[in-house]
Amino acid sequence: MAEPFSIQTLTFGYDEFEDRLLLSCRTADGEDAATLMITRRMLRGLLRGATDFLARSSPTAGRAPVDYRDDVLAMEHQGAVAKSAQAQGASADRTPVPVQEHRILVVKLDLEPRAGGGYQLVLSDREGPRAGMALTRDEFHHILKTLADLARTGGWDLDREAGWIAPAAVAPSGQGRVLS
Repeated sequence: MAEPFSIQTLTFGYDEFEDRLLLSCRTADGEDAATLMITRRMLRGLLRGATDFLARSSPTAGRAPVDYRDDVLAMEHQGAVAKSAQAQGASADRTPVPVQEHRILVVKLDLEPRAGGGYQLVLSDREGPRAGMALTRDEFHHILKTLADLARTGGWDLDREAGWIAPAAVAPSGQGRVLS
């Protein structure tokens, strides 16, 4: 088995033919390492796990009554995504995801706290860990949003797995945004 590689950047895509999300990985030295493939079942598990993980690791969500935790997570998520959008500029990159010859079917995703703050996302195939990426909490929210958006593109209907990730809708009266 190859040594796990460290991901520096991700380019996201959706393969309509295989009905999978694609994560094209580039290492710190600019090398295109592999394309990671995420199935619907794997994303469903990630969204469920992310809801529990983020709620447990958030001091604000931890203090909120159980009935309001999703609302707290939604506000945190919207704030993190807005910061991420500002940091990356207003325009989204619409270039097609480069698909490397080396494709890895992800069968396990782990998010582990890092000493000194942040998280380590570890992606594994059947043989074990294959790739990892250091993330801040805001970056994790950005990845979740991107994956959820791509899942909607594919018609995966996973919004109920983590409703707090669902995009906000504009109120018909023009009174601002409401959670759908």
